[in-house]
Amino acid sequence: MNFDELQAEWQSHNHQGQIKLNPQLLLNEVRRNQRYLESVLFRRDLREVSVAVFLAILFSVDASRMHEWAMYPLAASCLGVGVFFIVDRQLQKRKRPAKNDTLEACIHSSLHQVNHQIWLLTNILWWYVLPIVFGAAPLFLVVCWRLRDAGWLMYVVIGLIAAIAVLVAAWVYSVNQRCVQSEFQPRRRELEDLLASLTAVPHENVGDDPPATQRPA
Repeated sequence: MNFDELQAEWQSHNHQGQIKLNPQLLLNEVRRNQRYLESVLFRRDLREVSVAVFLAILFSVDASRMHEWAMYPLAASCLGVGVFFIVDRQLQKRKRPAKNDTLEACIHSSLHQVNHQIWLLTNILWWYVLPIVFGAAPLFLVVCWRLRDAGWLMYVVIGLIAAIAVLVAAWVYSVNQRCVQSEFQPRRRELEDLLASLTAVPHENVGDDPPATQRPA
């Protein structure tokens, strides 16, 4: 039984009778899905950090070799994005559930994790794209200055660079928004529905027999 089947059975259950769904089974499935999401995010962050560090080293070496100071801000911006991934992961580790946490606590933790990823991908222009754009701006200005006497060629180069930057930024944003809509939004709705179903369960002993009515003497 997968997570969706467990959730459907929990939501469709008549809570006026005996609850037949094993809460431990549901808890194990929630934890399994949380571990899977964590592994996916870890591989993504590892890939992004590796690429960021590689580009930072590459631009720094080229800047030193070609004596081009304008490449250092670009290297620093790439490194800054990699550091952001590392810091964000360390901060999120503090909010992971403990092994002995309840089912409701695990769902809250998973919901927080999903909401945080939605926030990250929705605001990716501010913490990912724009820092790299600002880091590349000095190099762009240096290229424009060196082509100031090239006439129409300068405008062609400037236009191509600007068009490529806009297209790459739009592509990165659209890819991440599709991920939000197809992956994280449905996951958030599932967790919210499951949490609402749990809180709707009465805290009384729903499986006990109703008390006998007292007969008049």
